[in-house]
Amino acid sequence: MKRIRLLFGTFTFLAITVFSVAGVERRPWHLDVVIFSPDESDRRLTSTREAIGFWNRTLLDLKLRVRLIEVNVVHNSPMMRPLENYARRISHGAGRLEPFDAEPNVPTELIKLDGDIVILLSKQRLMSFAWPFGESGKYFIAIRSGFE
Repeated sequence: MKRIRLLFGTFTFLAITVFSVAGVERRPWHLDVVIFSPDESDRRLTSTREAIGFWNRTLLDLKLRVRLIEVNVVHNSPMMRPLENYARRISHGAGRLEPFDAEPNVPTELIKLDGDIVILLSKQRLMSFAWPFGESGKYFIAIRSGFE
């Protein structure tokens, strides 16, 4: 759980910085979070929700008006396969990739999602990461399996 919070914390700091500088026109003070999970019983869902709550309380304590809003949880969707493939390509880059320059092709399915933050609770034992995708100011987070 500590690793998920640390990863989510790093991501949240980056996302808030990016969104506060760039400005989000649609809903300036909310970042929509979409979570992809292999199944409803995945224990990482609870940890992810706890991390969202923790960061919303922290943002409130800091008097920042940004909030993370869970808008959808998708279980065992065919959409997970392209997200898993994308996560694997980024993870295999393990820090050697530069965001936006040498980025693997972003799956169309990811680009079309409405969320500002897309979290994949991966079925793979990959390196967990937070990654900006495209030039949209959105982020993709992959959390490896095996933490349960």
